[in-house]
Amino acid sequence: QKWILDELVEHDSVSFIDSPLEYNDFNTQHYYRFDKTTGKIEIEELNQRNPKYGTTYQTAQIGNRTLHWLEQAAKLSRDNEVPFFAYMGFHAPHFPADPAPW
Repeated sequence: QKWILDELVEHDSVSFIDSPLEYNDFNTQHYYRFDKTTGKIEIEELNQRNPKYGTTYQTAQIGNRTLHWLEQAAKLSRDNEVPFFAYMGFHAPHFPADPAPW
């Protein structure tokens, strides 16, 4: 999946990415992060004992990471009248499902 994310960045198709690299691993440890404002690409490795947002479960990670980005995007939009779009690709929204803690 990394090569697809690299292509999006290379072709200037996105302004922000915070995506799991192992998309079929529901407890993935690595996230691809890109922010166009800095031009920086990084691979974030979650801390197993104390993961960001309290869990390595991919659905909770994607949801919480999107909420974090959405707060920033809404502020930027409000301050500068910049539109935004988010695509969230949850891989485990099937039943039976317990709501995520976020």
